[in-house]
Amino acid sequence: MPRLRRRTKNRTAYNASHLAQLTEGPRALVAMVCGGGWPCHNGMHAAEIAERTASMRAAWAELGDDLLESFIAAHPGRRPWAWWMFTATEPRQLLAGPGSHWWGVLGHAGEWRETFGTPEMFISGHDFDRPSHYETEDEYLDRQNLLTRAERSALTPAELHKETP
Repeated sequence: MPRLRRRTKNRTAYNASHLAQLTEGPRALVAMVCGGGWPCHNGMHAAEIAERTASMRAAWAELGDDLLESFIAAHPGRRPWAWWMFTATEPRQLLAGPGSHWWGVLGHAGEWRETFGTPEMFISGHDFDRPSHYETEDEYLDRQNLLTRAERSALTPAELHKETP
């Protein structure tokens, strides 16, 4: 009698550089420089950036659940870069300071996605003597009711709402 074969998922081959970029984003400089992952967008045309972003979105759709689970286990109260890029619904809230980030002024509404929910660049005239303070990742996740039970039990009171580098 013929044996019934199970179909395996048709997964695209991703390497360690791809996974590092989905997890660390721009921080995965080694992945960008050493090759094998998605290219850095410096010097790329808009169409190339859009193609790279679509490819990363597809990879996150395919691998995101597994990556998110392992990332949360290792880093409770935080989320990987691709989660911020493709899943988060809003930036982290400004708690104190002028908050003169460039996306609010220049209309770059989605730029916070590339920098873990907070601004990376500020407009000229920003008062650097009064730095802006944004909610931590776990404060954001707590406010959005996205912390898992395991995360809540893993985070000690001293770790809760502590800023991560």
